[in-house]
Amino acid sequence: MLFGTKLHFRIAYFFTAFFPSILILLLKIGDPKKMFFWIMLIIFLFVSFISLRCIIKELKTRQSNSKYSSTNIVINFDVQKKRLKHGYVIQVQNNSKVNPGFIPFATSILFPSIIVDNNKIYVPLIIIFFFIILMFSNEVFPNILLLLFGVNLLVTSDGYKIFYFSKDKDTLTGTKIINSIGNTGSLSMTYIITNQEYDGKELKNIDDD
Repeated sequence: MLFGTKLHFRIAYFFTAFFPSILILLLKIGDPKKMFFWIMLIIFLFVSFISLRCIIKELKTRQSNSKYSSTNIVINFDVQKKRLKHGYVIQVQNNSKVNPGFIPFATSILFPSIIVDNNKIYVPLIIIFFFIILMFSNEVFPNILLLLFGVNLLVTSDGYKIFYFSKDKDTLTGTKIINSIGNTGSLSMTYIITNQEYDGKELKNIDDD
């Protein structure tokens, strides 16, 4: 899902997305009586905290800077569908989902982390596998930690992954400008919603002539 974004952003997203699984795994297989356990735990918590700050800072920077604004893609929250003469309108009403994938994620990652016993290498291999997928694909990975800190993910039916802050939920109306989080390539479909209304003259109701 982060295809086209910067490497440090993808790595930070991995640590925050898999924070519950890795934490549970450390607590299950670690020995609190050994100093190594506490060193690893502190390092992991520190890296996760830095990763969380990195993501939120990057999202706020992208949201507030108009140089990242998409020139031909906007998002429409109205019931009435819109169209652009020379662009594309993401229609939220077309079966879009907010923060999807938590149940499959829990069953495939969190639960194995909890029940891991003698086969301690099993879950780490799964986590490494998902890390590779996250780095090089457009798959959607839920992120509980970001959700707890007010960052939501909107996944549209046409494949766009769009972040927004919980504090901005009351402004999710009309047709909004979105800013890119990745590069300008056609496979980079990750954006963040701005509070800026699109007022271009090319925007029309889809039923209009």
